[in-house]
Amino acid sequence: MEDLSDLLNEGRFEEAYKLAKKMKDDDALRDVADHYAEAGKPDRAYEIAKEIEDDYYHWDAMKSVAEAYADSGSFSKAYKVAKEVRDDTLCQEILDRAYEFYVDLLVQKGLAYAEMKDFDRVYKILSKIIEVAERTGKTDLLVRAEDLCKKNEKVLEDVCRVIKEKIRKTDFKGDHADSSLGKTKVCSTAWMYIEQGKFEDAVRVLDEACKHVDFNSIRDLWDLVNIGRLYARARAFEKAFEIADMIKEIKGKRYGRGYLSEYSHVLKEIAVAYAEAKMFRESCRTIGKIKNDYVRVDAFVEAAKARIKHDYVEEAKDVLKKAFYLAEDIWYEHGLIDVAEVFAELGEHEWARRALEIACDYVKSKVEVGSIEGLWLSSSIWCDIAKVYAKNGDVDRAYEIAKGILFSGYRSEALEEVVKACVKAGYLERAYKIAKDIVSVRHLAKCLGLIAREYAKENMFDKALKVVDEIDRLSLKVLEEIRRC
Repeated sequence: MEDLSDLLNEGRFEEAYKLAKKMKDDDALRDVADHYAEAGKPDRAYEIAKEIEDDYYHWDAMKSVAEAYADSGSFSKAYKVAKEVRDDTLCQEILDRAYEFYVDLLVQKGLAYAEMKDFDRVYKILSKIIEVAERTGKTDLLVRAEDLCKKNEKVLEDVCRVIKEKIRKTDFKGDHADSSLGKTKVCSTAWMYIEQGKFEDAVRVLDEACKHVDFNSIRDLWDLVNIGRLYARARAFEKAFEIADMIKEIKGKRYGRGYLSEYSHVLKEIAVAYAEAKMFRESCRTIGKIKNDYVRVDAFVEAAKARIKHDYVEEAKDVLKKAFYLAEDIWYEHGLIDVAEVFAELGEHEWARRALEIACDYVKSKVEVGSIEGLWLSSSIWCDIAKVYAKNGDVDRAYEIAKGILFSGYRSEALEEVVKACVKAGYLERAYKIAKDIVSVRHLAKCLGLIAREYAKENMFDKALKVVDEIDRLSLKVLEEIRRC
């Protein structure tokens, strides 16, 4: 008998469903429903979810169904599913997404009209966004109109001033932190100071954070990692090295020297911060100390980006080549994709293509032997590869890979990048045709807006208006969906 996970990974969902039914396993049925939902087939996912008897697995599958409906723009169906499982929080999330998408569509229309110098319509759209935000009490929707305001501030000063003032008064939830750098309040505050260039204030906050960390506890290890990374970002290199050494000691005592990835992550951040400070020799020396080969590849790539920012392009290429050869040696597909992306941005198309071809071979091999498990992971990787092929100007190859991605969210994300590449190359008709393949309404809206603006820039106003009409039809459909919720 074939394994359920193998059937799912190969996209044989209906066979997986029959096996799950035979097994009488609600968890397995939930997995099948999830895969159908992710593949953009919420109707079939809903049918399967209804068969699940276990309350938790039923709710979890129905949540996936609701999210899939919402992603395709069927907000009323998503809302109905959420009501069916009596999930008020999910109901509110769906309504919020619907209003956000409606405002995003208005913004795309406004940006296109602004390109056509039709400022009366832009004014009406901005006024409409203010009305929606006030009527719903969702003033955070105004933030989504900031770009439209910035581009038309001189022409439409009054309405833009109203929006800016309302945004200023809005009490946003959350913080300014990079979530990858820690969730504690002190780390969030330090990150905010770093973004503002207030390094001394960041160091002061981090010094305070250190007082609350148990330096002998393996539980506090990732807090230490985050603090060390932030010290590096704040250019407090000695303190960052001290934290790295503490991590090395803690892990060394517990696991021996073979488990030092956290130590390597802090060193990577130090190396990148050195490069950003144009201390390239120190950066190279620090990268040499990194014990984890995968992290060393990432450090090479980020250090190369820092050199590019300072116009040391040839030196950056040399560093990228080091990353390429190491990633090739260790079969690190993510590293190769990152290397290819930077080479593509530098116009080194052959190097980018070479890295991508090797990454493709590695991914295929790893999927075959099962070291890349699950369609979520493989879809994510193929999405990244397709996006970089598109950025490298290889539209045909990017489109071929994107179309083969089974999960609709990743497929839509990849296709959006293909559309951007077509627009950049001047293939607007092809861009429009590819955009029609996009299932996710969020990605579709951005693509249509981009195409409309590009037609307007080329003074092809009839074609621009035709695309704007399509955006308008989408916005009216969303309004109708909201009314039916």
